[in-house]
Amino acid sequence: MQHHAVPYELEAALRRFEASGYLAATYPMGELYLREIATASYYLVPFLRAYERWTQREPLSLAEGVERFLRAGPR
Repeated sequence: MQHHAVPYELEAALRRFEASGYLAATYPMGELYLREIATASYYLVPFLRAYERWTQREPLSLAEGVERFLRAGPR
């Protein structure tokens, strides 16, 4: 596998999340992906690791987990 940087218009890509209905259709996971695109930082995998730990201790919906994860602030 090789990673490649691909130029694109960031603001246009972020607007498409909402305009296309993607964010509404994929929430709460879409919110994490949106933040990855917006910040060029990892959100999905760190969230999944944290969510797995949390749900071993208590019942927690995906939406509640994403909210908790985002409240914790930048990684």
